[in-house]
Amino acid sequence: MNVDFVKIKQIPDDSAAHVGLNKWGRSKMPNTFDVVQVAETESHSGIYITGLDEQGLDLLIIKDPVEREKLSEERAILRKQLEQYTKKDLSSSSPFWRTFAIEINPDGKQVLSRQNPYDIIKYHALIANGYVAPSEKAASSPRYKFAKYYFFIEDVEADEQVSTLKKRDRARSELYKLDGDKDKLVLIGQYLEGGKYKETMKPSTLYKNLSDYINNSQYPENVDEFLRVVKAPVEDIKYKVTVDTAIRKKIIRFRDGYYYFAAANLGKNAADVLKNLKLPEFSSEYLQIDEILNNA
Repeated sequence: MNVDFVKIKQIPDDSAAHVGLNKWGRSKMPNTFDVVQVAETESHSGIYITGLDEQGLDLLIIKDPVEREKLSEERAILRKQLEQYTKKDLSSSSPFWRTFAIEINPDGKQVLSRQNPYDIIKYHALIANGYVAPSEKAASSPRYKFAKYYFFIEDVEADEQVSTLKKRDRARSELYKLDGDKDKLVLIGQYLEGGKYKETMKPSTLYKNLSDYINNSQYPENVDEFLRVVKAPVEDIKYKVTVDTAIRKKIIRFRDGYYYFAAANLGKNAADVLKNLKLPEFSSEYLQIDEILNNA
């Protein structure tokens, strides 16, 4: 918890939509609340998911060893500080967690304060157990698919919203520059969404499809992807489109767990194929694939 205060807000879910709560940005009826407790690990061995464990599973899955070690050390320091303040054993096997209950009451405009050690404990426990997402943006992550709430940090959320708006405006500007360049519109569209984009389409249709891609609020990452691709070298875009198209048209075939072109084994997945066909030893195969597609 790196800010002075965080609010808890509701995430409207499918069930909320059925009763109209989503119109009000709610997932629960007014004057209702949740009381939750930290869960045990899957082994049910008396080890609890606390968010304060320097050996927690959420840390162990971090691939970067430097980042993992850094977060582990920070968590150990925080836990010791909180133990000093509360005079409680906050280790993951402590009996403290058996009776530690957290009330989530967004109707009361619930705010957690960094000045209150128990609020800090609640903050980390709620995130670690997936009850509350650390931000509205993070709420879309599969890790928080069961969360009914998210932590709202006013300044941070406002900055993120402005940043998103600026990026979307920049993407629209880049798209506008492509107006009239049908070949580039087709190429970028095929890179992003595959066979949906065809050379027989009108430029206006291609433009609208890409505009819809940028403006799709369900997939905010589309903006970043479009901005990345539109600035990429044309050769790189053409290369990926060629490989993707060859896989889609089964010129590159998948059998026995691998992708093949003729007798050449190109790898276990599409990423392997993209990587391997750039290697000198597969240059002949790539040229053959490109020729097949051009003559199709």
